[in-house]
Amino acid sequence: MIAKQDEFINEACSTIYQLSQEESIRLQCEAREDFYRRQRSVQSMLDANKSKIESLNADIVNKNATIEKQNADIESKNATIKKQNMTIENQNTTIENQNTTIENQNTTIENQNTTIENQNTTIKELTDEIASLREQLNRSSEM
Repeated sequence: MIAKQDEFINEACSTIYQLSQEESIRLQCEAREDFYRRQRSVQSMLDANKSKIESLNADIVNKNATIEKQNADIESKNATIKKQNMTIENQNTTIENQNTTIENQNTTIENQNTTIENQNTTIKELTDEIASLREQLNRSSEM
């Protein structure tokens, strides 16, 4: 009411109203600029993180390929080791059979040595007996 009656007050009210509107608009603009600045910062971080993630994923793919190759190599080496173990087992069996054969041959040789010793003893006894008989024969022929 007073503003309607007094032109100075009316003009002051109008100026204050206009300034407060400009201040409000300015604050809104600042808030919008701050929002856009934050959005650009967040987007920049997202883009950097996306790039890092893509790089890490590529590293993972490469490492997985390396692991798969190493696993294939390990499987191949395990197969080779298995074949070598079978060969070793076969060789061990052959060695055991050869050892058994050698033991049997040693037993046969020991038996033959015993037989030879017995025959040598018999030959010695017969030789001694022949010598004794010759002596007796010589004595009896001398007489």
